[in-house]
Order: sequence, then C-alpha cells, then structure tokens
Amino acid sequence: MYTHAEESKKLSGQAVLLPDNVRSGMIVPILCRGTFNTDEFKEHCFDALDEKIRAKIAHNDIIVAGYDFAKGESGEETALALKGLGVSTVIAASVNRIFLRNAINLGFPVVILPTALDMIEQDDILEVYPFEAIVRNVTKGLVAKGEILPKTFLRILKAGDIVNYINNKISTEDESQSVNQ
Repeated sequence: MYTHAEESKKLSGQAVLLPDNVRSGMIVPILCRGTFNTDEFKEHCFDALDEKIRAKIAHNDIIVAGYDFAKGESGEETALALKGLGVSTVIAASVNRIFLRNAINLGFPVVILPTALDMIEQDDILEVYPFEAIVRNVTKGLVAKGEILPKTFLRILKAGDIVNYINNKISTEDESQSVNQ
C-alpha cells in the first residue's frame, strides 16, 4: 500500500480557470494530433478555445475546469500538451474517461471535484493532494475532497507512469519467481 508521505504528496500552484465543456480539440488542435511533438503542443495549445489561456499558464499552475473536461477525441496528446506546458495537475468537475486514463498512464494527476468552480477563482493559490483527492484553496481558506481514484490508478501515479508501473511489476514478479525456485 502507500505510506502517508506518498499519499500526502502536495502539488501547489495558481489556478487557471476553464469553463464547462472544454473539448479535447480545443486543448490540442487537430493539426497537432499524432505528432507527439511537445514543442508543437506548447505553440498551439488552447488555440481553438482562447490563445490567451496559454500565456496565463506558468510552470506548476493548476487547470481548474467545469464539467466534461477534455470530452471528445482524447488521445494522449491532450495530457501530454498540458504536462508539456508545465501544468502540474487538473482539477475538474468531471472529465472524459479516456483523457483520465491517458493522463494517469502518463503520470499526470487529475482530481475530480464536482464543486471545483464553486470554490476556486482565477489566480487562487491551491494545494492539491492527488492521492487523497484533497484540494485546498489557500487564498480563500477552503478545503474540499474530490473522488478518490481507483487503487490501480494511484499505483500508476506512484510509479511515475504506466511504463514504470509495468516494469516494477515485472521486476517484482521476476524476483518472486527466482526466490521460489
């Protein structure tokens, strides 16, 4: 299982607000899909929604969105683009399940918090504990608990990404088999 220190891993940053129904194509335009070029993602991220959003995002900032975040065609590019911009995590009222899975597989934490837009405003300072799904709005002195992710998702995040998770699992199985032989 997890130690308290792992569960309490804290991400801190400034809130960058997005509305409900932000489609994946608004985050990463079609012209970038399939390239997996993070420089191109950075250059065009949010073009279809509002180019000014990209300029607002600083390293470790936290995207706070409404319902149906990253809906539509949500390949790995969406999570890669956000990660490439330096976003530390996404807090959203609800997310596209494919985006969620891709984000977790890439080691990019997501917190599902239905009251996100009710308790957070643009530029609020936040502390996020992704393993516990706790969001603390430092600016307003508010705390809320989101939906805890499935244990397998948390294990992948703990490992850093899906590749490390699988390698660790294989390594552990190999060690177990060599001890039993």
